[in-house]
Amino acid sequence: MNSAPSSWTLRRKPSFAKDLKRLAKDLYKSDRQRQDFLKFVVSFVEVLEHCGPSCPQLDARVMAGVPAPKGCKLYKFYLRPPETRGASGEMRVLALVNEADRVIELLMTYTHADYPNPSCYPSIFWAMRPRLWARTKESTLMTKPSWVTA
Repeated sequence: MNSAPSSWTLRRKPSFAKDLKRLAKDLYKSDRQRQDFLKFVVSFVEVLEHCGPSCPQLDARVMAGVPAPKGCKLYKFYLRPPETRGASGEMRVLALVNEADRVIELLMTYTHADYPNPSCYPSIFWAMRPRLWARTKESTLMTKPSWVTA
């Protein structure tokens, strides 16, 4: 049985896999729960790969005001993994999207337990700048902005 080719190319940064492994360990105690989490993530990735970031099945927003490489946008996906409760169980996935080339780079994932206060978001972006701009040579992106507190 042949499936239709995907319309988007997905790339996963090595740190993305590490984040998922850490989340599975932090959120779930049993192997069955971790397997359900893995199935949940796989289904998210399949929908993203076939439909792209603007799919109505996904809750996603473009992160306006965050510098990204030329031709790319930074998206934040809002997910609710199985068997999690409260705001601390809400999962976020950050991805760099090049709509012209139809490429999505999965950068990192986190929960509100990791970053409970929205004021720390600038620090998230500063910490992940090597993931975002690894292929660019713009020195302005490597200078710590004044709004970063960490």
